[in-house]
Amino acid sequence: MSAHFTSTSGTEIFLNLSKEDRALDGTPHVPPNGRAAIELIRSLSAKAPITAEHLLAADTIYDEGVCLSPYSIFELPIHRDICVHINRGSDLGWSLREALDEAGAFDFIDKVRDRSTYDSTIERILAVFTMSAAGLTSISEAPIEFIHAVVDIFRTPDGADWNRKILGVGDVSVQCVSNVIRALSKIFNDDSLLQKARKHRRPSGSTNPGFHAFQYSKDALDQELLGYFRVFMETSRMRPPDAQSALQHIAGWLKLELSCSSVLEIIYKKDRPATFTDWMVRKNNGQVTRTILTVVNAARKISLSITEQLFDSSSGQTMFDLVTEKELAKLKNKVKSLPKPDSARARPLAEKFVPIMREVLEEGAAGWPGKSGHFHEEVIIGGKRRSIYCPVIPSLFQVMLEIPLRMVQIRRLDSGEGDVVNFNADTMEWEDNEGAIAGYWKSINGEGTSKSHARGYAREVYDHIKPIVGINVNTNKTGEPYILPWFIPKVHKILWDLRKWQEKYNPISQHITPKQYVDASSRSPDVTLEEMPDIIPIARLFPNKYHDYDGRVVTYTELHRAWGWILQEIQRRWNLRHPGNPVVLVELHEKSKQPGRYRYSIHGFRVRGLSNLRRGGMPLDIVMRVAGHKSMRMAIYYTEPHALEIAHAIEAAVANAEGQRQYIDDLKKATLDQALGMSVSLHSAAIPEAYVSQSQVQFCSVAIGICPFDGTRCGDGGELLRKEVSGGGEKNVYGPVERRNCIMCRHFISGPPFLMELAAYGTKLCERRQYLVQEQDRINDLVGAYEVALRDAKITQAYFENQTNELQVDLLQVTDELVVVENSIFNVELLCNASQRLLEETSAGEREVLLIAHPRTSVVEFEEISEFKQSVWITAHGRVHTILGDERVERKRDRYLELIAMHSDVRPPSLLTHISDSHRRRAMDQYASFIDAKVPADDIQRLIDGSLRLQDLGLKEQVRELIDVALSSAVPLVGATPERNLLTNEMSV
Repeated sequence: MSAHFTSTSGTEIFLNLSKEDRALDGTPHVPPNGRAAIELIRSLSAKAPITAEHLLAADTIYDEGVCLSPYSIFELPIHRDICVHINRGSDLGWSLREALDEAGAFDFIDKVRDRSTYDSTIERILAVFTMSAAGLTSISEAPIEFIHAVVDIFRTPDGADWNRKILGVGDVSVQCVSNVIRALSKIFNDDSLLQKARKHRRPSGSTNPGFHAFQYSKDALDQELLGYFRVFMETSRMRPPDAQSALQHIAGWLKLELSCSSVLEIIYKKDRPATFTDWMVRKNNGQVTRTILTVVNAARKISLSITEQLFDSSSGQTMFDLVTEKELAKLKNKVKSLPKPDSARARPLAEKFVPIMREVLEEGAAGWPGKSGHFHEEVIIGGKRRSIYCPVIPSLFQVMLEIPLRMVQIRRLDSGEGDVVNFNADTMEWEDNEGAIAGYWKSINGEGTSKSHARGYAREVYDHIKPIVGINVNTNKTGEPYILPWFIPKVHKILWDLRKWQEKYNPISQHITPKQYVDASSRSPDVTLEEMPDIIPIARLFPNKYHDYDGRVVTYTELHRAWGWILQEIQRRWNLRHPGNPVVLVELHEKSKQPGRYRYSIHGFRVRGLSNLRRGGMPLDIVMRVAGHKSMRMAIYYTEPHALEIAHAIEAAVANAEGQRQYIDDLKKATLDQALGMSVSLHSAAIPEAYVSQSQVQFCSVAIGICPFDGTRCGDGGELLRKEVSGGGEKNVYGPVERRNCIMCRHFISGPPFLMELAAYGTKLCERRQYLVQEQDRINDLVGAYEVALRDAKITQAYFENQTNELQVDLLQVTDELVVVENSIFNVELLCNASQRLLEETSAGEREVLLIAHPRTSVVEFEEISEFKQSVWITAHGRVHTILGDERVERKRDRYLELIAMHSDVRPPSLLTHISDSHRRRAMDQYASFIDAKVPADDIQRLIDGSLRLQDLGLKEQVRELIDVALSSAVPLVGATPERNLLTNEMSV
């Protein structure tokens, strides 16, 4: 007997109701390792002391996906400390204990003299939730059907009395269970639960038999359905427990509701006494739940497969699906009206703790990871057994700090030991693999023979300038691999050092299979497992009693426990440095002193930052400079800029306006098909939606592209908040996007005529990112300075706490903006490259889209330039389009110009008080363009720091004359007349 439920967050829950220990597929076929662990635990008498071996056995039961029988927990009984170990190490155990405590479930124990028996019974009751069930991480996400099913375990089949086969004849166990059930009724506000806390209750209903029993049923209909089911599962990616549950419900519906003995009796009948969905809802006392939707959705897919399998034998007769799309859609609409589930998830580690985590992990063997003893393994060295530091788990957490992958993906990475070549992160070069099993994959299947076909974590990715050494992520949720086209030296160094350690201390001679490295592999469809690769794992630990093969991958339990140790050390260091603002990240078990009840979960820990910027495919020699503190310029062609290029920027932009206007007018008159061939967007629906309303008159220029709704749809231009279908059409709900942040808007359209402006906007974003990174460093340095001042007693604890709290808020704001800016840079690059492809596919004269300022065949380039040139470039473009400018950048440019002027005894226009702001800006613009055009970049820096003067270059008088002319001339409206004459006259001197 077993049951399946769906949590309020959508995850599958399995509950073992039988007298046998079961795997998560509902069968008693427990893996050998799990069976051995169970036998060891059962051999432990109730009063015997437990050892590390017993705790390891308990962890193995969890890792192997074994759900113990509730009967075995109470009848043997399972040792109290084993139950405590699992309950304390389980997220569900902690949340359940806390909720029950708040509801007063344990208050009665305070009144008894000897509470040891009561405590032991309570632990075993909790163990039914944590050891007999799987898939639930918080009691707040438990469906009420699941709670009733657990409670019914302690009741007789008719619901009238306590189940003495589990609880025994004493009163202690009954008293404990009764108080727990009373508390559950309070937690879930369910009076029917309260009725189950005492005797003489009516039966609450029956439970479907387990799938194992169903498979061996002698009923003809059951066997017929099983035949269809086996064919369905050959290609299905559905979780086996979901499919099995749905099939059993289909069988029940056909037999009990329709009185059918064969599918053929009903598949040709359109009118049926009751639909499958109606039967499911009626069986649930008329209540529609998300659990029912999960079952009906799975049943619908099985139904389609059955219809397809019977098609050839139908002789042309019309067949009607057992479960129709109409009834499924009707049920989905009803579920939408249900109260929204609690969407709270495990919180990611707070930003303020990340630097401490990085500090802790980077200490390595010489610091906390090595000295704590938590990461030591016993190895044979020189014939002697020694305990040494094992860097596997700390290294995996270090990688998580650098790239946004799930931990399960990181621990499945291939080491590359079996490839012909490998990437040496010490030299940052590819080289021949000289390891013990080099060429392993080549000898087996002819793979791993080149840099671009390596099986290991390092994989060469083609790039038009220089190949990138990316990360080969060999698994994802569906088992399909993919490549991260990022070059991150730090990640390669971490993994390379780990590989060298493995080759020295934990060598391996053959690969392991998905069934060995996937946790609870019985829960995964065979189709998925077959598509996952065999690996030589880099995250391997030494064999143990329950995984007695070389290359066993570190388990979730081991990582979860290590996460607690890391949080405990972060907590210790934080509280040492911030005694006035202590935090609690973990709680320690009273006896074992092991961490539990984590405030931050490993599941929620994901790195923030450069994900979108790096996946843009930037060249190897540039990606890290863009990510750091360098000044960058986005360009759309591969030539050094001409000396007058910035000076001509305004003139070129004004001239380009003609082509842009014509382009917008052409789009207004174009059909949808024509528009799709001459414009680009970031969202596939942007262009079609712009033409649905038939209001092309709203098309307006936003400097870097077109807003098809005249700036009126910013309120729903952001990310998808909720996906909805109503009346056969999508009614999705989108969030807002900040005004003038068009590059992040889903409605935004652009095209080739805007290439120059897009590139200029990309330059502005690169500068913004540089500024934000510097702000991060400034804030972190300031926090460090306050820590030193506090340690030296120069400031009070209260002042320290106030300042660091304020800086923490500032840091979060900077980090949030960084994410937006990096997404924006990536979007600009996508639009530029897409526009360029349009140009390449169109021969000259065919389309008006060729009317651009720089009609050259090109792709996006990021080049490093000086901060001065960058600020001059951004300010020049900002004169034509405000979206391309930035007042802060202009102030930075002016500060550089002031320093150059003052070092050369020239009074800069910015310091003159008798002129208008417009004259001052025009004079500074001309001054900036002149310096940029006439002075080499290296000399400009020397002019700024005072080691070189304008008179040393013979330019002092020219600058004075240029400024005087700019101040004495009328200031023209931008675009009205060319401004290049002032500069070009001076350039000709």
